[in-house]
Amino acid sequence: MEIRNVEDLMAAMNDVAYEYERKIKANIKKVLSDKKYSDTGRLPTTLTSEVIESKMGEAPKIIIHYEEYGYYIGVKKLLWTSMPPVKAMFGWVQRHPQFIDDRVPGYKDAYSAFRLSDDKIDLRIAWAIAVKKRKYDYRYKKQQWKREALPDILIEMNARIMNDYARNIETLLSKSITRK
Repeated sequence: MEIRNVEDLMAAMNDVAYEYERKIKANIKKVLSDKKYSDTGRLPTTLTSEVIESKMGEAPKIIIHYEEYGYYIGVKKLLWTSMPPVKAMFGWVQRHPQFIDDRVPGYKDAYSAFRLSDDKIDLRIAWAIAVKKRKYDYRYKKQQWKREALPDILIEMNARIMNDYARNIETLLSKSITRK
């Protein structure tokens, strides 16, 4: 693409942004598909992205959206300031039945809890986990998927943008100087 004016330069930068939007999204999906970042496997499917095209004096922006729990997968230390959400723990308990045994929190033995439905039992277990986390587990280290997925591709993208921009600005300046 021949750059003749500033609008052409902005269009070229937008093309680079769209190209790297696809690359970044694919790389994040690849990293998140790793078993160490997956509980439900749903996070990679919730990724959406958008490019805000450049305007006069502004570079294009690439924005990646994902579900809120993607943040918690990405933080290094999770500090509980209040009790963890029981609803989220409830879903986890239902997805991981291998951790459930005959004991139900609040009941002496399994026979005392026989009238409870499976959902009530799961809710009591989730509540007990949340209370224990709040009481004893103040810090919880998580894997940092962003650190794994983004640096190399961002360095590559920034180098490409800087080289393209410098080359095209040089061309534009030389054309404007020779015309006068």
